[in-house]
Amino acid sequence: MIDQLRALITKHCATLGREMDEINLSLTKLQCAGDQCSLVAQEAAGKAHKVKGSSGTIGFKQISQSAADLELYLRQLGEQPGPLTNEQEKKIELLFGRLRILVEGATPEQSSLYDAQIPFFANKN
Repeated sequence: MIDQLRALITKHCATLGREMDEINLSLTKLQCAGDQCSLVAQEAAGKAHKVKGSSGTIGFKQISQSAADLELYLRQLGEQPGPLTNEQEKKIELLFGRLRILVEGATPEQSSLYDAQIPFFANKN
C-alpha cells in the first residue's frame, strides 16, 4: 500500500505542472478581461483552489498554503468590478510566482506522506 501511495504522490507532482499551466492561462485572460475581470478572477481562483486542496491532501503543505494565498486574493478581486490595476497585477504575479517556484521544485519525497508511517498502510504490507 505504501508503494501505491508513493505512486499517487509522484503522479500528483506531474499533474501540478498541468494545473499551473491552467492557472497561468486564466491569469493571462485576466489581464485582458477588462470589465469581465470578476468572472475570470473567480475562474482562476477555482483552479488555485483545486491545487490547494489536492496538494494539502497529498502532503504538500507549502504548495497548498501558497495556492490558498493566491485563491484568496483572486476571490477578493472577483468581488470588485472593473479592470485590474497595476498594483493588483503585481500582487498576482508575486503570488503566482511563489506558487510556481514551489511547484517547479516539488519532488515526491517532499510530501509529508511519502515516508509517513500510517498504521493502516503499515499493516497492509
